[in-house]
Amino acid sequence: MKLTLTQHNDGHSLVAWNEQANITHAQFLADVMHVAEHLPNKQYAINLCEDRYHFMVSFAAIIVKGQTNLLPQNRVIETLYAVAEDYNDSYCITEEKLTGLKLTQLDVSELFKKENKFTQSKNTIKTPAIDSELIAAIAFTSGSTGKPQGNSKTWKALVMGAEMAAERFGLDKKPTYIVSTVPPQHMYGLETSILYSLQNTCPVYAGRPFYPEDIRRVTETAPQAVILITTPIHLRACAASENLQWNNIGFIISATAPLRNEVAMQVEDKMRATVKEIFGCTEVGSMASRETLKEQIWQLYKGIRIYQADGKAYIDTPYMDKDIALNDVVKIEDEHHFKLLGRDEDMVNVAGKRGSLSDLKLKLESIEGVDDAVVYLPEDNNEISRLTAFVVTENLTPKQISAELAQKVDSVFIPRPIYKVKSLPYNKTGKLTRQSLIELSCQCKFKIV
Repeated sequence: MKLTLTQHNDGHSLVAWNEQANITHAQFLADVMHVAEHLPNKQYAINLCEDRYHFMVSFAAIIVKGQTNLLPQNRVIETLYAVAEDYNDSYCITEEKLTGLKLTQLDVSELFKKENKFTQSKNTIKTPAIDSELIAAIAFTSGSTGKPQGNSKTWKALVMGAEMAAERFGLDKKPTYIVSTVPPQHMYGLETSILYSLQNTCPVYAGRPFYPEDIRRVTETAPQAVILITTPIHLRACAASENLQWNNIGFIISATAPLRNEVAMQVEDKMRATVKEIFGCTEVGSMASRETLKEQIWQLYKGIRIYQADGKAYIDTPYMDKDIALNDVVKIEDEHHFKLLGRDEDMVNVAGKRGSLSDLKLKLESIEGVDDAVVYLPEDNNEISRLTAFVVTENLTPKQISAELAQKVDSVFIPRPIYKVKSLPYNKTGKLTRQSLIELSCQCKFKIV
């Protein structure tokens, strides 16, 4: 069985836009065929494009040619070598060749400068159909709990996931302009910007705005209210920014980390838009949503169910060959609803008592004067490990923080030590990897930060 590359029925419908141009479906197909013609004859393409339109064209060209997109979480050369070692018939597609990288590299930005012979006949190009069982992408976990793992995504899984999201967010009734701050290499970014554009006919902004003023400015360039796809770290920055007027956001979708109610309230007040959250994982993709300030319970997308077996929660989808065990601790309300309690790796045992690192983080951040915080449990083979906290604050001392936290949690869960830091080492998707916390701990011990 084959499924079409896009659901756009009109060559003049918009696929993407930026400050310079509106990009039609016909032009998109011409660009896809142009890039596909220049791809190396290999099985895997490490797609590193940062411009969202370049990524989308490259992503489509790769699967049109029957190849697979590899989506690493960063552009570090060591990471790319590790990916290429596991998938040795591979090459890199990027917008600027990486110095020192000894892998085949294709600069897609150079291809866009060359004459595109397909442009002349762009209005007659038929939308390609893709084998539904083609491994369209292999997405890698964030590495927040260890070594990143590759997860294969068939074209059928990506298409059906987009259809379910369209039903949940009303995109099947009214396609909406999308602005995203999330890298397309991340599963969340891939689904909510690339697939929403291809399969739900939602025009997507071609760039990736980062700072609050850039995000606000880009939303104003759309001819109608946009869906803002983002993360809690971006929302905190937007809510804290002074003198910014937000007038063109329909609603906001947040994911990659829990969003505190206090932040959601600030965001809705400041940005004049409802905040919704997506729950998902790289293994399954997006699977559930909730409106942050109105719902504690997560509702699974139509067609997905959750059940308990062998002490774990499993997700059953219509597009995967096997059910997936969640790495999260949940309370199942019924087969379509659940309450999130934390991740398996998030649960720690201290002095015989179980607690959640995420809950400790939230309690630290609820202390007046604490701007950001994280707690982790180091691995120490020589002594009993103690919880360690990193806190971003201007005026509080570790002793004051500890005293405030003692009023909120059992004494065994008070971190020792508590380090004051200028900022936390979030990656591009707003996550903190365990390795980055280990490195930060070493810097704090030796007074480097």
